[in-house]
Amino acid sequence: MSAARHALAALCLSGVAACQTPGPPSPTTIVASDQSVFVPALRFASEANHSGRDPSDPGQGGAFELNYFHARGGDTQRVSASDQPIKLGGTSFQGPREVQHDFTLNWYELNARGRLFSASPDRVVGAEFVIGGAFPRLGFRVSTPNQQATENFGQFGVVTGGGLLLRLRPGTSVQGRFTYYRGLGGNDDLANASRGEVYLAQSLTRNIVARAGYTDWSIHVARGSANASDLNVKMRGPSLALEAVF
Repeated sequence: MSAARHALAALCLSGVAACQTPGPPSPTTIVASDQSVFVPALRFASEANHSGRDPSDPGQGGAFELNYFHARGGDTQRVSASDQPIKLGGTSFQGPREVQHDFTLNWYELNARGRLFSASPDRVVGAEFVIGGAFPRLGFRVSTPNQQATENFGQFGVVTGGGLLLRLRPGTSVQGRFTYYRGLGGNDDLANASRGEVYLAQSLTRNIVARAGYTDWSIHVARGSANASDLNVKMRGPSLALEAVF
């Protein structure tokens, strides 16, 4: 019996040890940050009620918006000899070396928007909220002098956000907005993103608005795998946008 008990105990201990055996180490996360990205943008808005004002003059009411943003950027990342490799597109980038990151973002977004303005006669200060959906496309490349790999990411997700408006005079305003995106397709794709933007908006005609400002983006791709690196992409820079409002 004693020998049987010892054998059973050894078997249990080996089973516990097997359960506690760590899996393969996670690859190094890809980190790319570009502080000088130019972001052109387009917006088409259909408002429910103009209340006697020009559509290009911001005011109270609801609207549907179709937004498009485009950006290109890049960065370098140092992988040391003690780091796990960067893994993208089935390619491993071992250290020690410096790798080049290049990315292109195309962001498509459809939102319902509501705006409320103060009760003052000039309605100077306003607030807005948005809710909708987005389908981003992020193309990412990692390269060295003798290796390169490319992958594309993007899945449908929900967008929520809010902002403030300061109406300087009819047709001229300062507009700030923050939005958050959450992907709905699970791991191994673009998981979440946030965008902050501030613009000086000027109406050019009754239906056309030009906006000049600054945007700040943060994008995270979650892989959930030991065979592929997560991605953290940050970019910020000036933005020019053209808006058609009807």
